[in-house]
Amino acid sequence: MNIVDNHAHIFPYLGGRSEYESKEIQLTYAQQLISGHHNPVKRLPDYDNIDEESSNMLWDKSRPGIDGKKDVDFRAGKFGRYEWTVDGKDYCKQYMPVSLKDMKASPEFLIAQMDYVGIDMAVLQRGHIYGKLEKFYQDAISRYPDRFIGLCQIDEARAYSENQITELHDAIENLGLRGVYFEPGALFMDNYSHQFDDEIYMNFWKEVDKLGIPLYVQVDRGEFETQMNQWGNVLGRYPSIPLVLSLGLPEEIALSDSPVKIPEELKILVESYEVYLEIGYPISMGRARDYPYPEAHKIILSLYESFGPETLIWGTDIPNVERNCTYAQSLDYVTNYCDFLSRSDREMILGENALNLFTGK
Repeated sequence: MNIVDNHAHIFPYLGGRSEYESKEIQLTYAQQLISGHHNPVKRLPDYDNIDEESSNMLWDKSRPGIDGKKDVDFRAGKFGRYEWTVDGKDYCKQYMPVSLKDMKASPEFLIAQMDYVGIDMAVLQRGHIYGKLEKFYQDAISRYPDRFIGLCQIDEARAYSENQITELHDAIENLGLRGVYFEPGALFMDNYSHQFDDEIYMNFWKEVDKLGIPLYVQVDRGEFETQMNQWGNVLGRYPSIPLVLSLGLPEEIALSDSPVKIPEELKILVESYEVYLEIGYPISMGRARDYPYPEAHKIILSLYESFGPETLIWGTDIPNVERNCTYAQSLDYVTNYCDFLSRSDREMILGENALNLFTGK
């Protein structure tokens, strides 16, 4: 059985320029994400908890767009932390695992992790917090073509522009990347002037459809039902685009009702189009839930019974997941504890479904 991690990351130093025009661009994306991240704010150097939310310190909540960014010397620290300074005092938030001392993850680092756990391939997902990685991914894939499948990412706030459409084609046709990752949350960079299902975006989705590539999306968890409707609007125009929901159905929604709540908006989307749900609950459940995550098994069972194994894809969000559990545990919670899955079910969920996305089967 080929095991494919549908959600993995490699990246250069998170405090650098990466392939953006300046390091400030990458750190702006990071500051916006960290401002809303659930981990607690700590005061340095003692690493004590404080009561204030990072959203108050890093971003003006009354101005969710780029205009709300606060000048706090936001920066990448060490040991998985992002740091900033307010009124002469230093603060931080843990985003990566503490073991990520230098805030970077090389291709060789990921391969060593995969080899140890027994994972054959990984889909390299994206996220602006990691940088602009087209050439970084191209280099990694050219050296390890049997281990990595890479996604590209464009400037979502300007995806409809000719410049971004050209970047999309270059990434797929020339750099060897095989899918596109789209973050609706990144629309803050243009103060949410447009939504991704507005008419102005349809020329971009038309090109995604023409290229015949899968579309991975990071759904804003607080806007899940709304964005399911919006993706329905996109797929209604371009129904042949395969859509992958990175991290799938949020557990806070699924566990809000008994036995498990599956929103109607999600049911309609999955039943109408080629949609895949990633199951990667150790990263999203965090330390609030204990291994082996019995609540996650309830969600997976409900999704399995509702949509079948052909809709589910396993992923981890490595290296991030190791702030909650080991990489091996992020696999074992499925292989050792989902007794309702047959061998053929597991083969699909743990590898075949992901591979078929990129082979057109």
